[in-house]
Amino acid sequence: MAQHTPSPESTAAAAASLAYSNILLSVLSYSFCSGTLLILNKVLTISLPPGLIGCIQFSSTTVIVLVLYMLNVVSLDKSIFRDPFRSPIVRGYAKYSVLFLIGVYSNMRALAASNVDTVIVFRSSTPLLVCFLDMTFMGRAGPGPRSVLAMALMVVGAAAYVLTDAAFTLDGASAYFWVAVYYFAICCEMIFGKMLTRDLKCELGTSVLLTNVLTLPFMLLVSLGTSESWNLGPLLESPSYVATLFVSCCVGTGIGFASWWCRSLVSSTSFTVVGIVNKVLTVLLNIALWDKHSSPFGTFSLFLCLGGGVMYQQAPLVSGAVVTSVTSSSASSDPSSSPPTGGGEQRDEERAEKDREEVEALLNHMGMGGEGDEKDRARV
Repeated sequence: MAQHTPSPESTAAAAASLAYSNILLSVLSYSFCSGTLLILNKVLTISLPPGLIGCIQFSSTTVIVLVLYMLNVVSLDKSIFRDPFRSPIVRGYAKYSVLFLIGVYSNMRALAASNVDTVIVFRSSTPLLVCFLDMTFMGRAGPGPRSVLAMALMVVGAAAYVLTDAAFTLDGASAYFWVAVYYFAICCEMIFGKMLTRDLKCELGTSVLLTNVLTLPFMLLVSLGTSESWNLGPLLESPSYVATLFVSCCVGTGIGFASWWCRSLVSSTSFTVVGIVNKVLTVLLNIALWDKHSSPFGTFSLFLCLGGGVMYQQAPLVSGAVVTSVTSSSASSDPSSSPPTGGGEQRDEERAEKDREEVEALLNHMGMGGEGDEKDRARV
């Protein structure tokens, strides 16, 4: 009896379906964790210092990943244990941990000093800077008309929100110090994180473990250097506070896996847009839980920023452009300039390129992909 051989079309369709499913699941997972963690951290910063919260969350995630590794649930790269000081993976994530630390700490300081809506407005404006960084370091073209309009909406929405923000009215620009630090840190983190997933191939568990274990000592130093008072009174007095901290640790571990998974499947700008869209959940939770949020006009301005973030489309890569690498000073994005590889490596590169094309096709279908890529649009 003749064995049925699947056609190339059915094989390609199955591969595309799997790629779409992975992206959708990673986006939903990241959106849920990111949308809820911001609210949880806002609750925790009411009574606990940011450094203490960060140390507890980083420590718990480290322990959880190691336990999952011993239970054979997640995989880790053995090279990070054999010679960690020479491992390019460890060195790359050590650099990333500095940006991650600044982003996490400034985010918590901003939450402690202002309301959630203010943080989200600044977060929604990150494509303005990420677009420039993509052009400078990732070899991408400039934004097209749709993206220019999207960025204009972000600027108008952010400006309108600032004019209605009570903190800005009372304290001026100084009220936005920590949220501005968070803004620049998260933009740089988006670009460098994408470089890591592009240049340093490692297990998902390795990314999560190194991010947390390398950031932990830096967070501890920052907490001690700023003379934070590690008062555990709120934890001892309120079981609900302990439960909130416990849930935040679990969600923090989840966002570690979901963010690196999603980042490895989409571009830095698309990952930024996903991070903006999921803040809709945060806004709704913020309005439902307490009254420390913006006015109706401020909330409208916030959604204007979110709308601009959703409209933004990533520009395509420029053939032959010089891009920055975490392992060397620069590299060409033109595939023709790459050195020849062996048969197996060549097939891996072809499969990787095919996967990237399928991802870009999906992003175009979702309105989040590169502009002007007619070939990918035709494939969807």
